[in-house]
Amino acid sequence: MDPFLSIEELAREFDTPNLTDWKLFSQNSSLSCYRRTHQKLIYYKFFHHLPDISPDVLHNVVLDVEYRVVWDKYLKEGRKISDGDKNGIYWLMSMPLFMSNRDYTFVQEQGEYDIGDRHFYYASTHCEEFKNELPRKKIIRIENCQSQTIICTDGAKGSK
Repeated sequence: MDPFLSIEELAREFDTPNLTDWKLFSQNSSLSCYRRTHQKLIYYKFFHHLPDISPDVLHNVVLDVEYRVVWDKYLKEGRKISDGDKNGIYWLMSMPLFMSNRDYTFVQEQGEYDIGDRHFYYASTHCEEFKNELPRKKIIRIENCQSQTIICTDGAKGSK
C-alpha cells in the first residue's frame, strides 16, 4: 500500500490535485472519482462538493459509527471494537447478489488542522487485526485497506 500523505500534502490536493497516473473513473456535477492500479491494488481518489453540508457536520456524520448504519445502505453492521488498549471499528458491508459480503476491522484516527487560512477536518483508517473479532464464515475479511479523508469549507455554506 502507498504510505499516507501528510496533512499538508492532502491540503495541497484541494488547490492542485496530483493526477499523474490517475484515470478519471466516474464523474457527475459534484463528484470526480479517479482510479489507478499499482501492484495489483486499486486506488481511488475522490473530489466532492456538498454545497448544503457544513464541514463540521459532514465530519461528525462520517465518523459516527452508529449513525452510519442508518444512512449507508451498504453497511449492514458497524460498531466500535477494542482489543486490550487498541480501539477500532468493525464494519460488515452488504454486497450485491452473488457476491460475498465483506467485513473490515480497522483503526481510525481523526483531527482538525489549520493550514494557511483554512480549517481542515481529517480522518484516516487502516485495516488492523483484532484478535477478538475473528473472520466469519461466508464473509470475506478485507485485510489490506486504508483511507484518508480531508474536508474543508467551500467558502460558502458547504464542504469540499
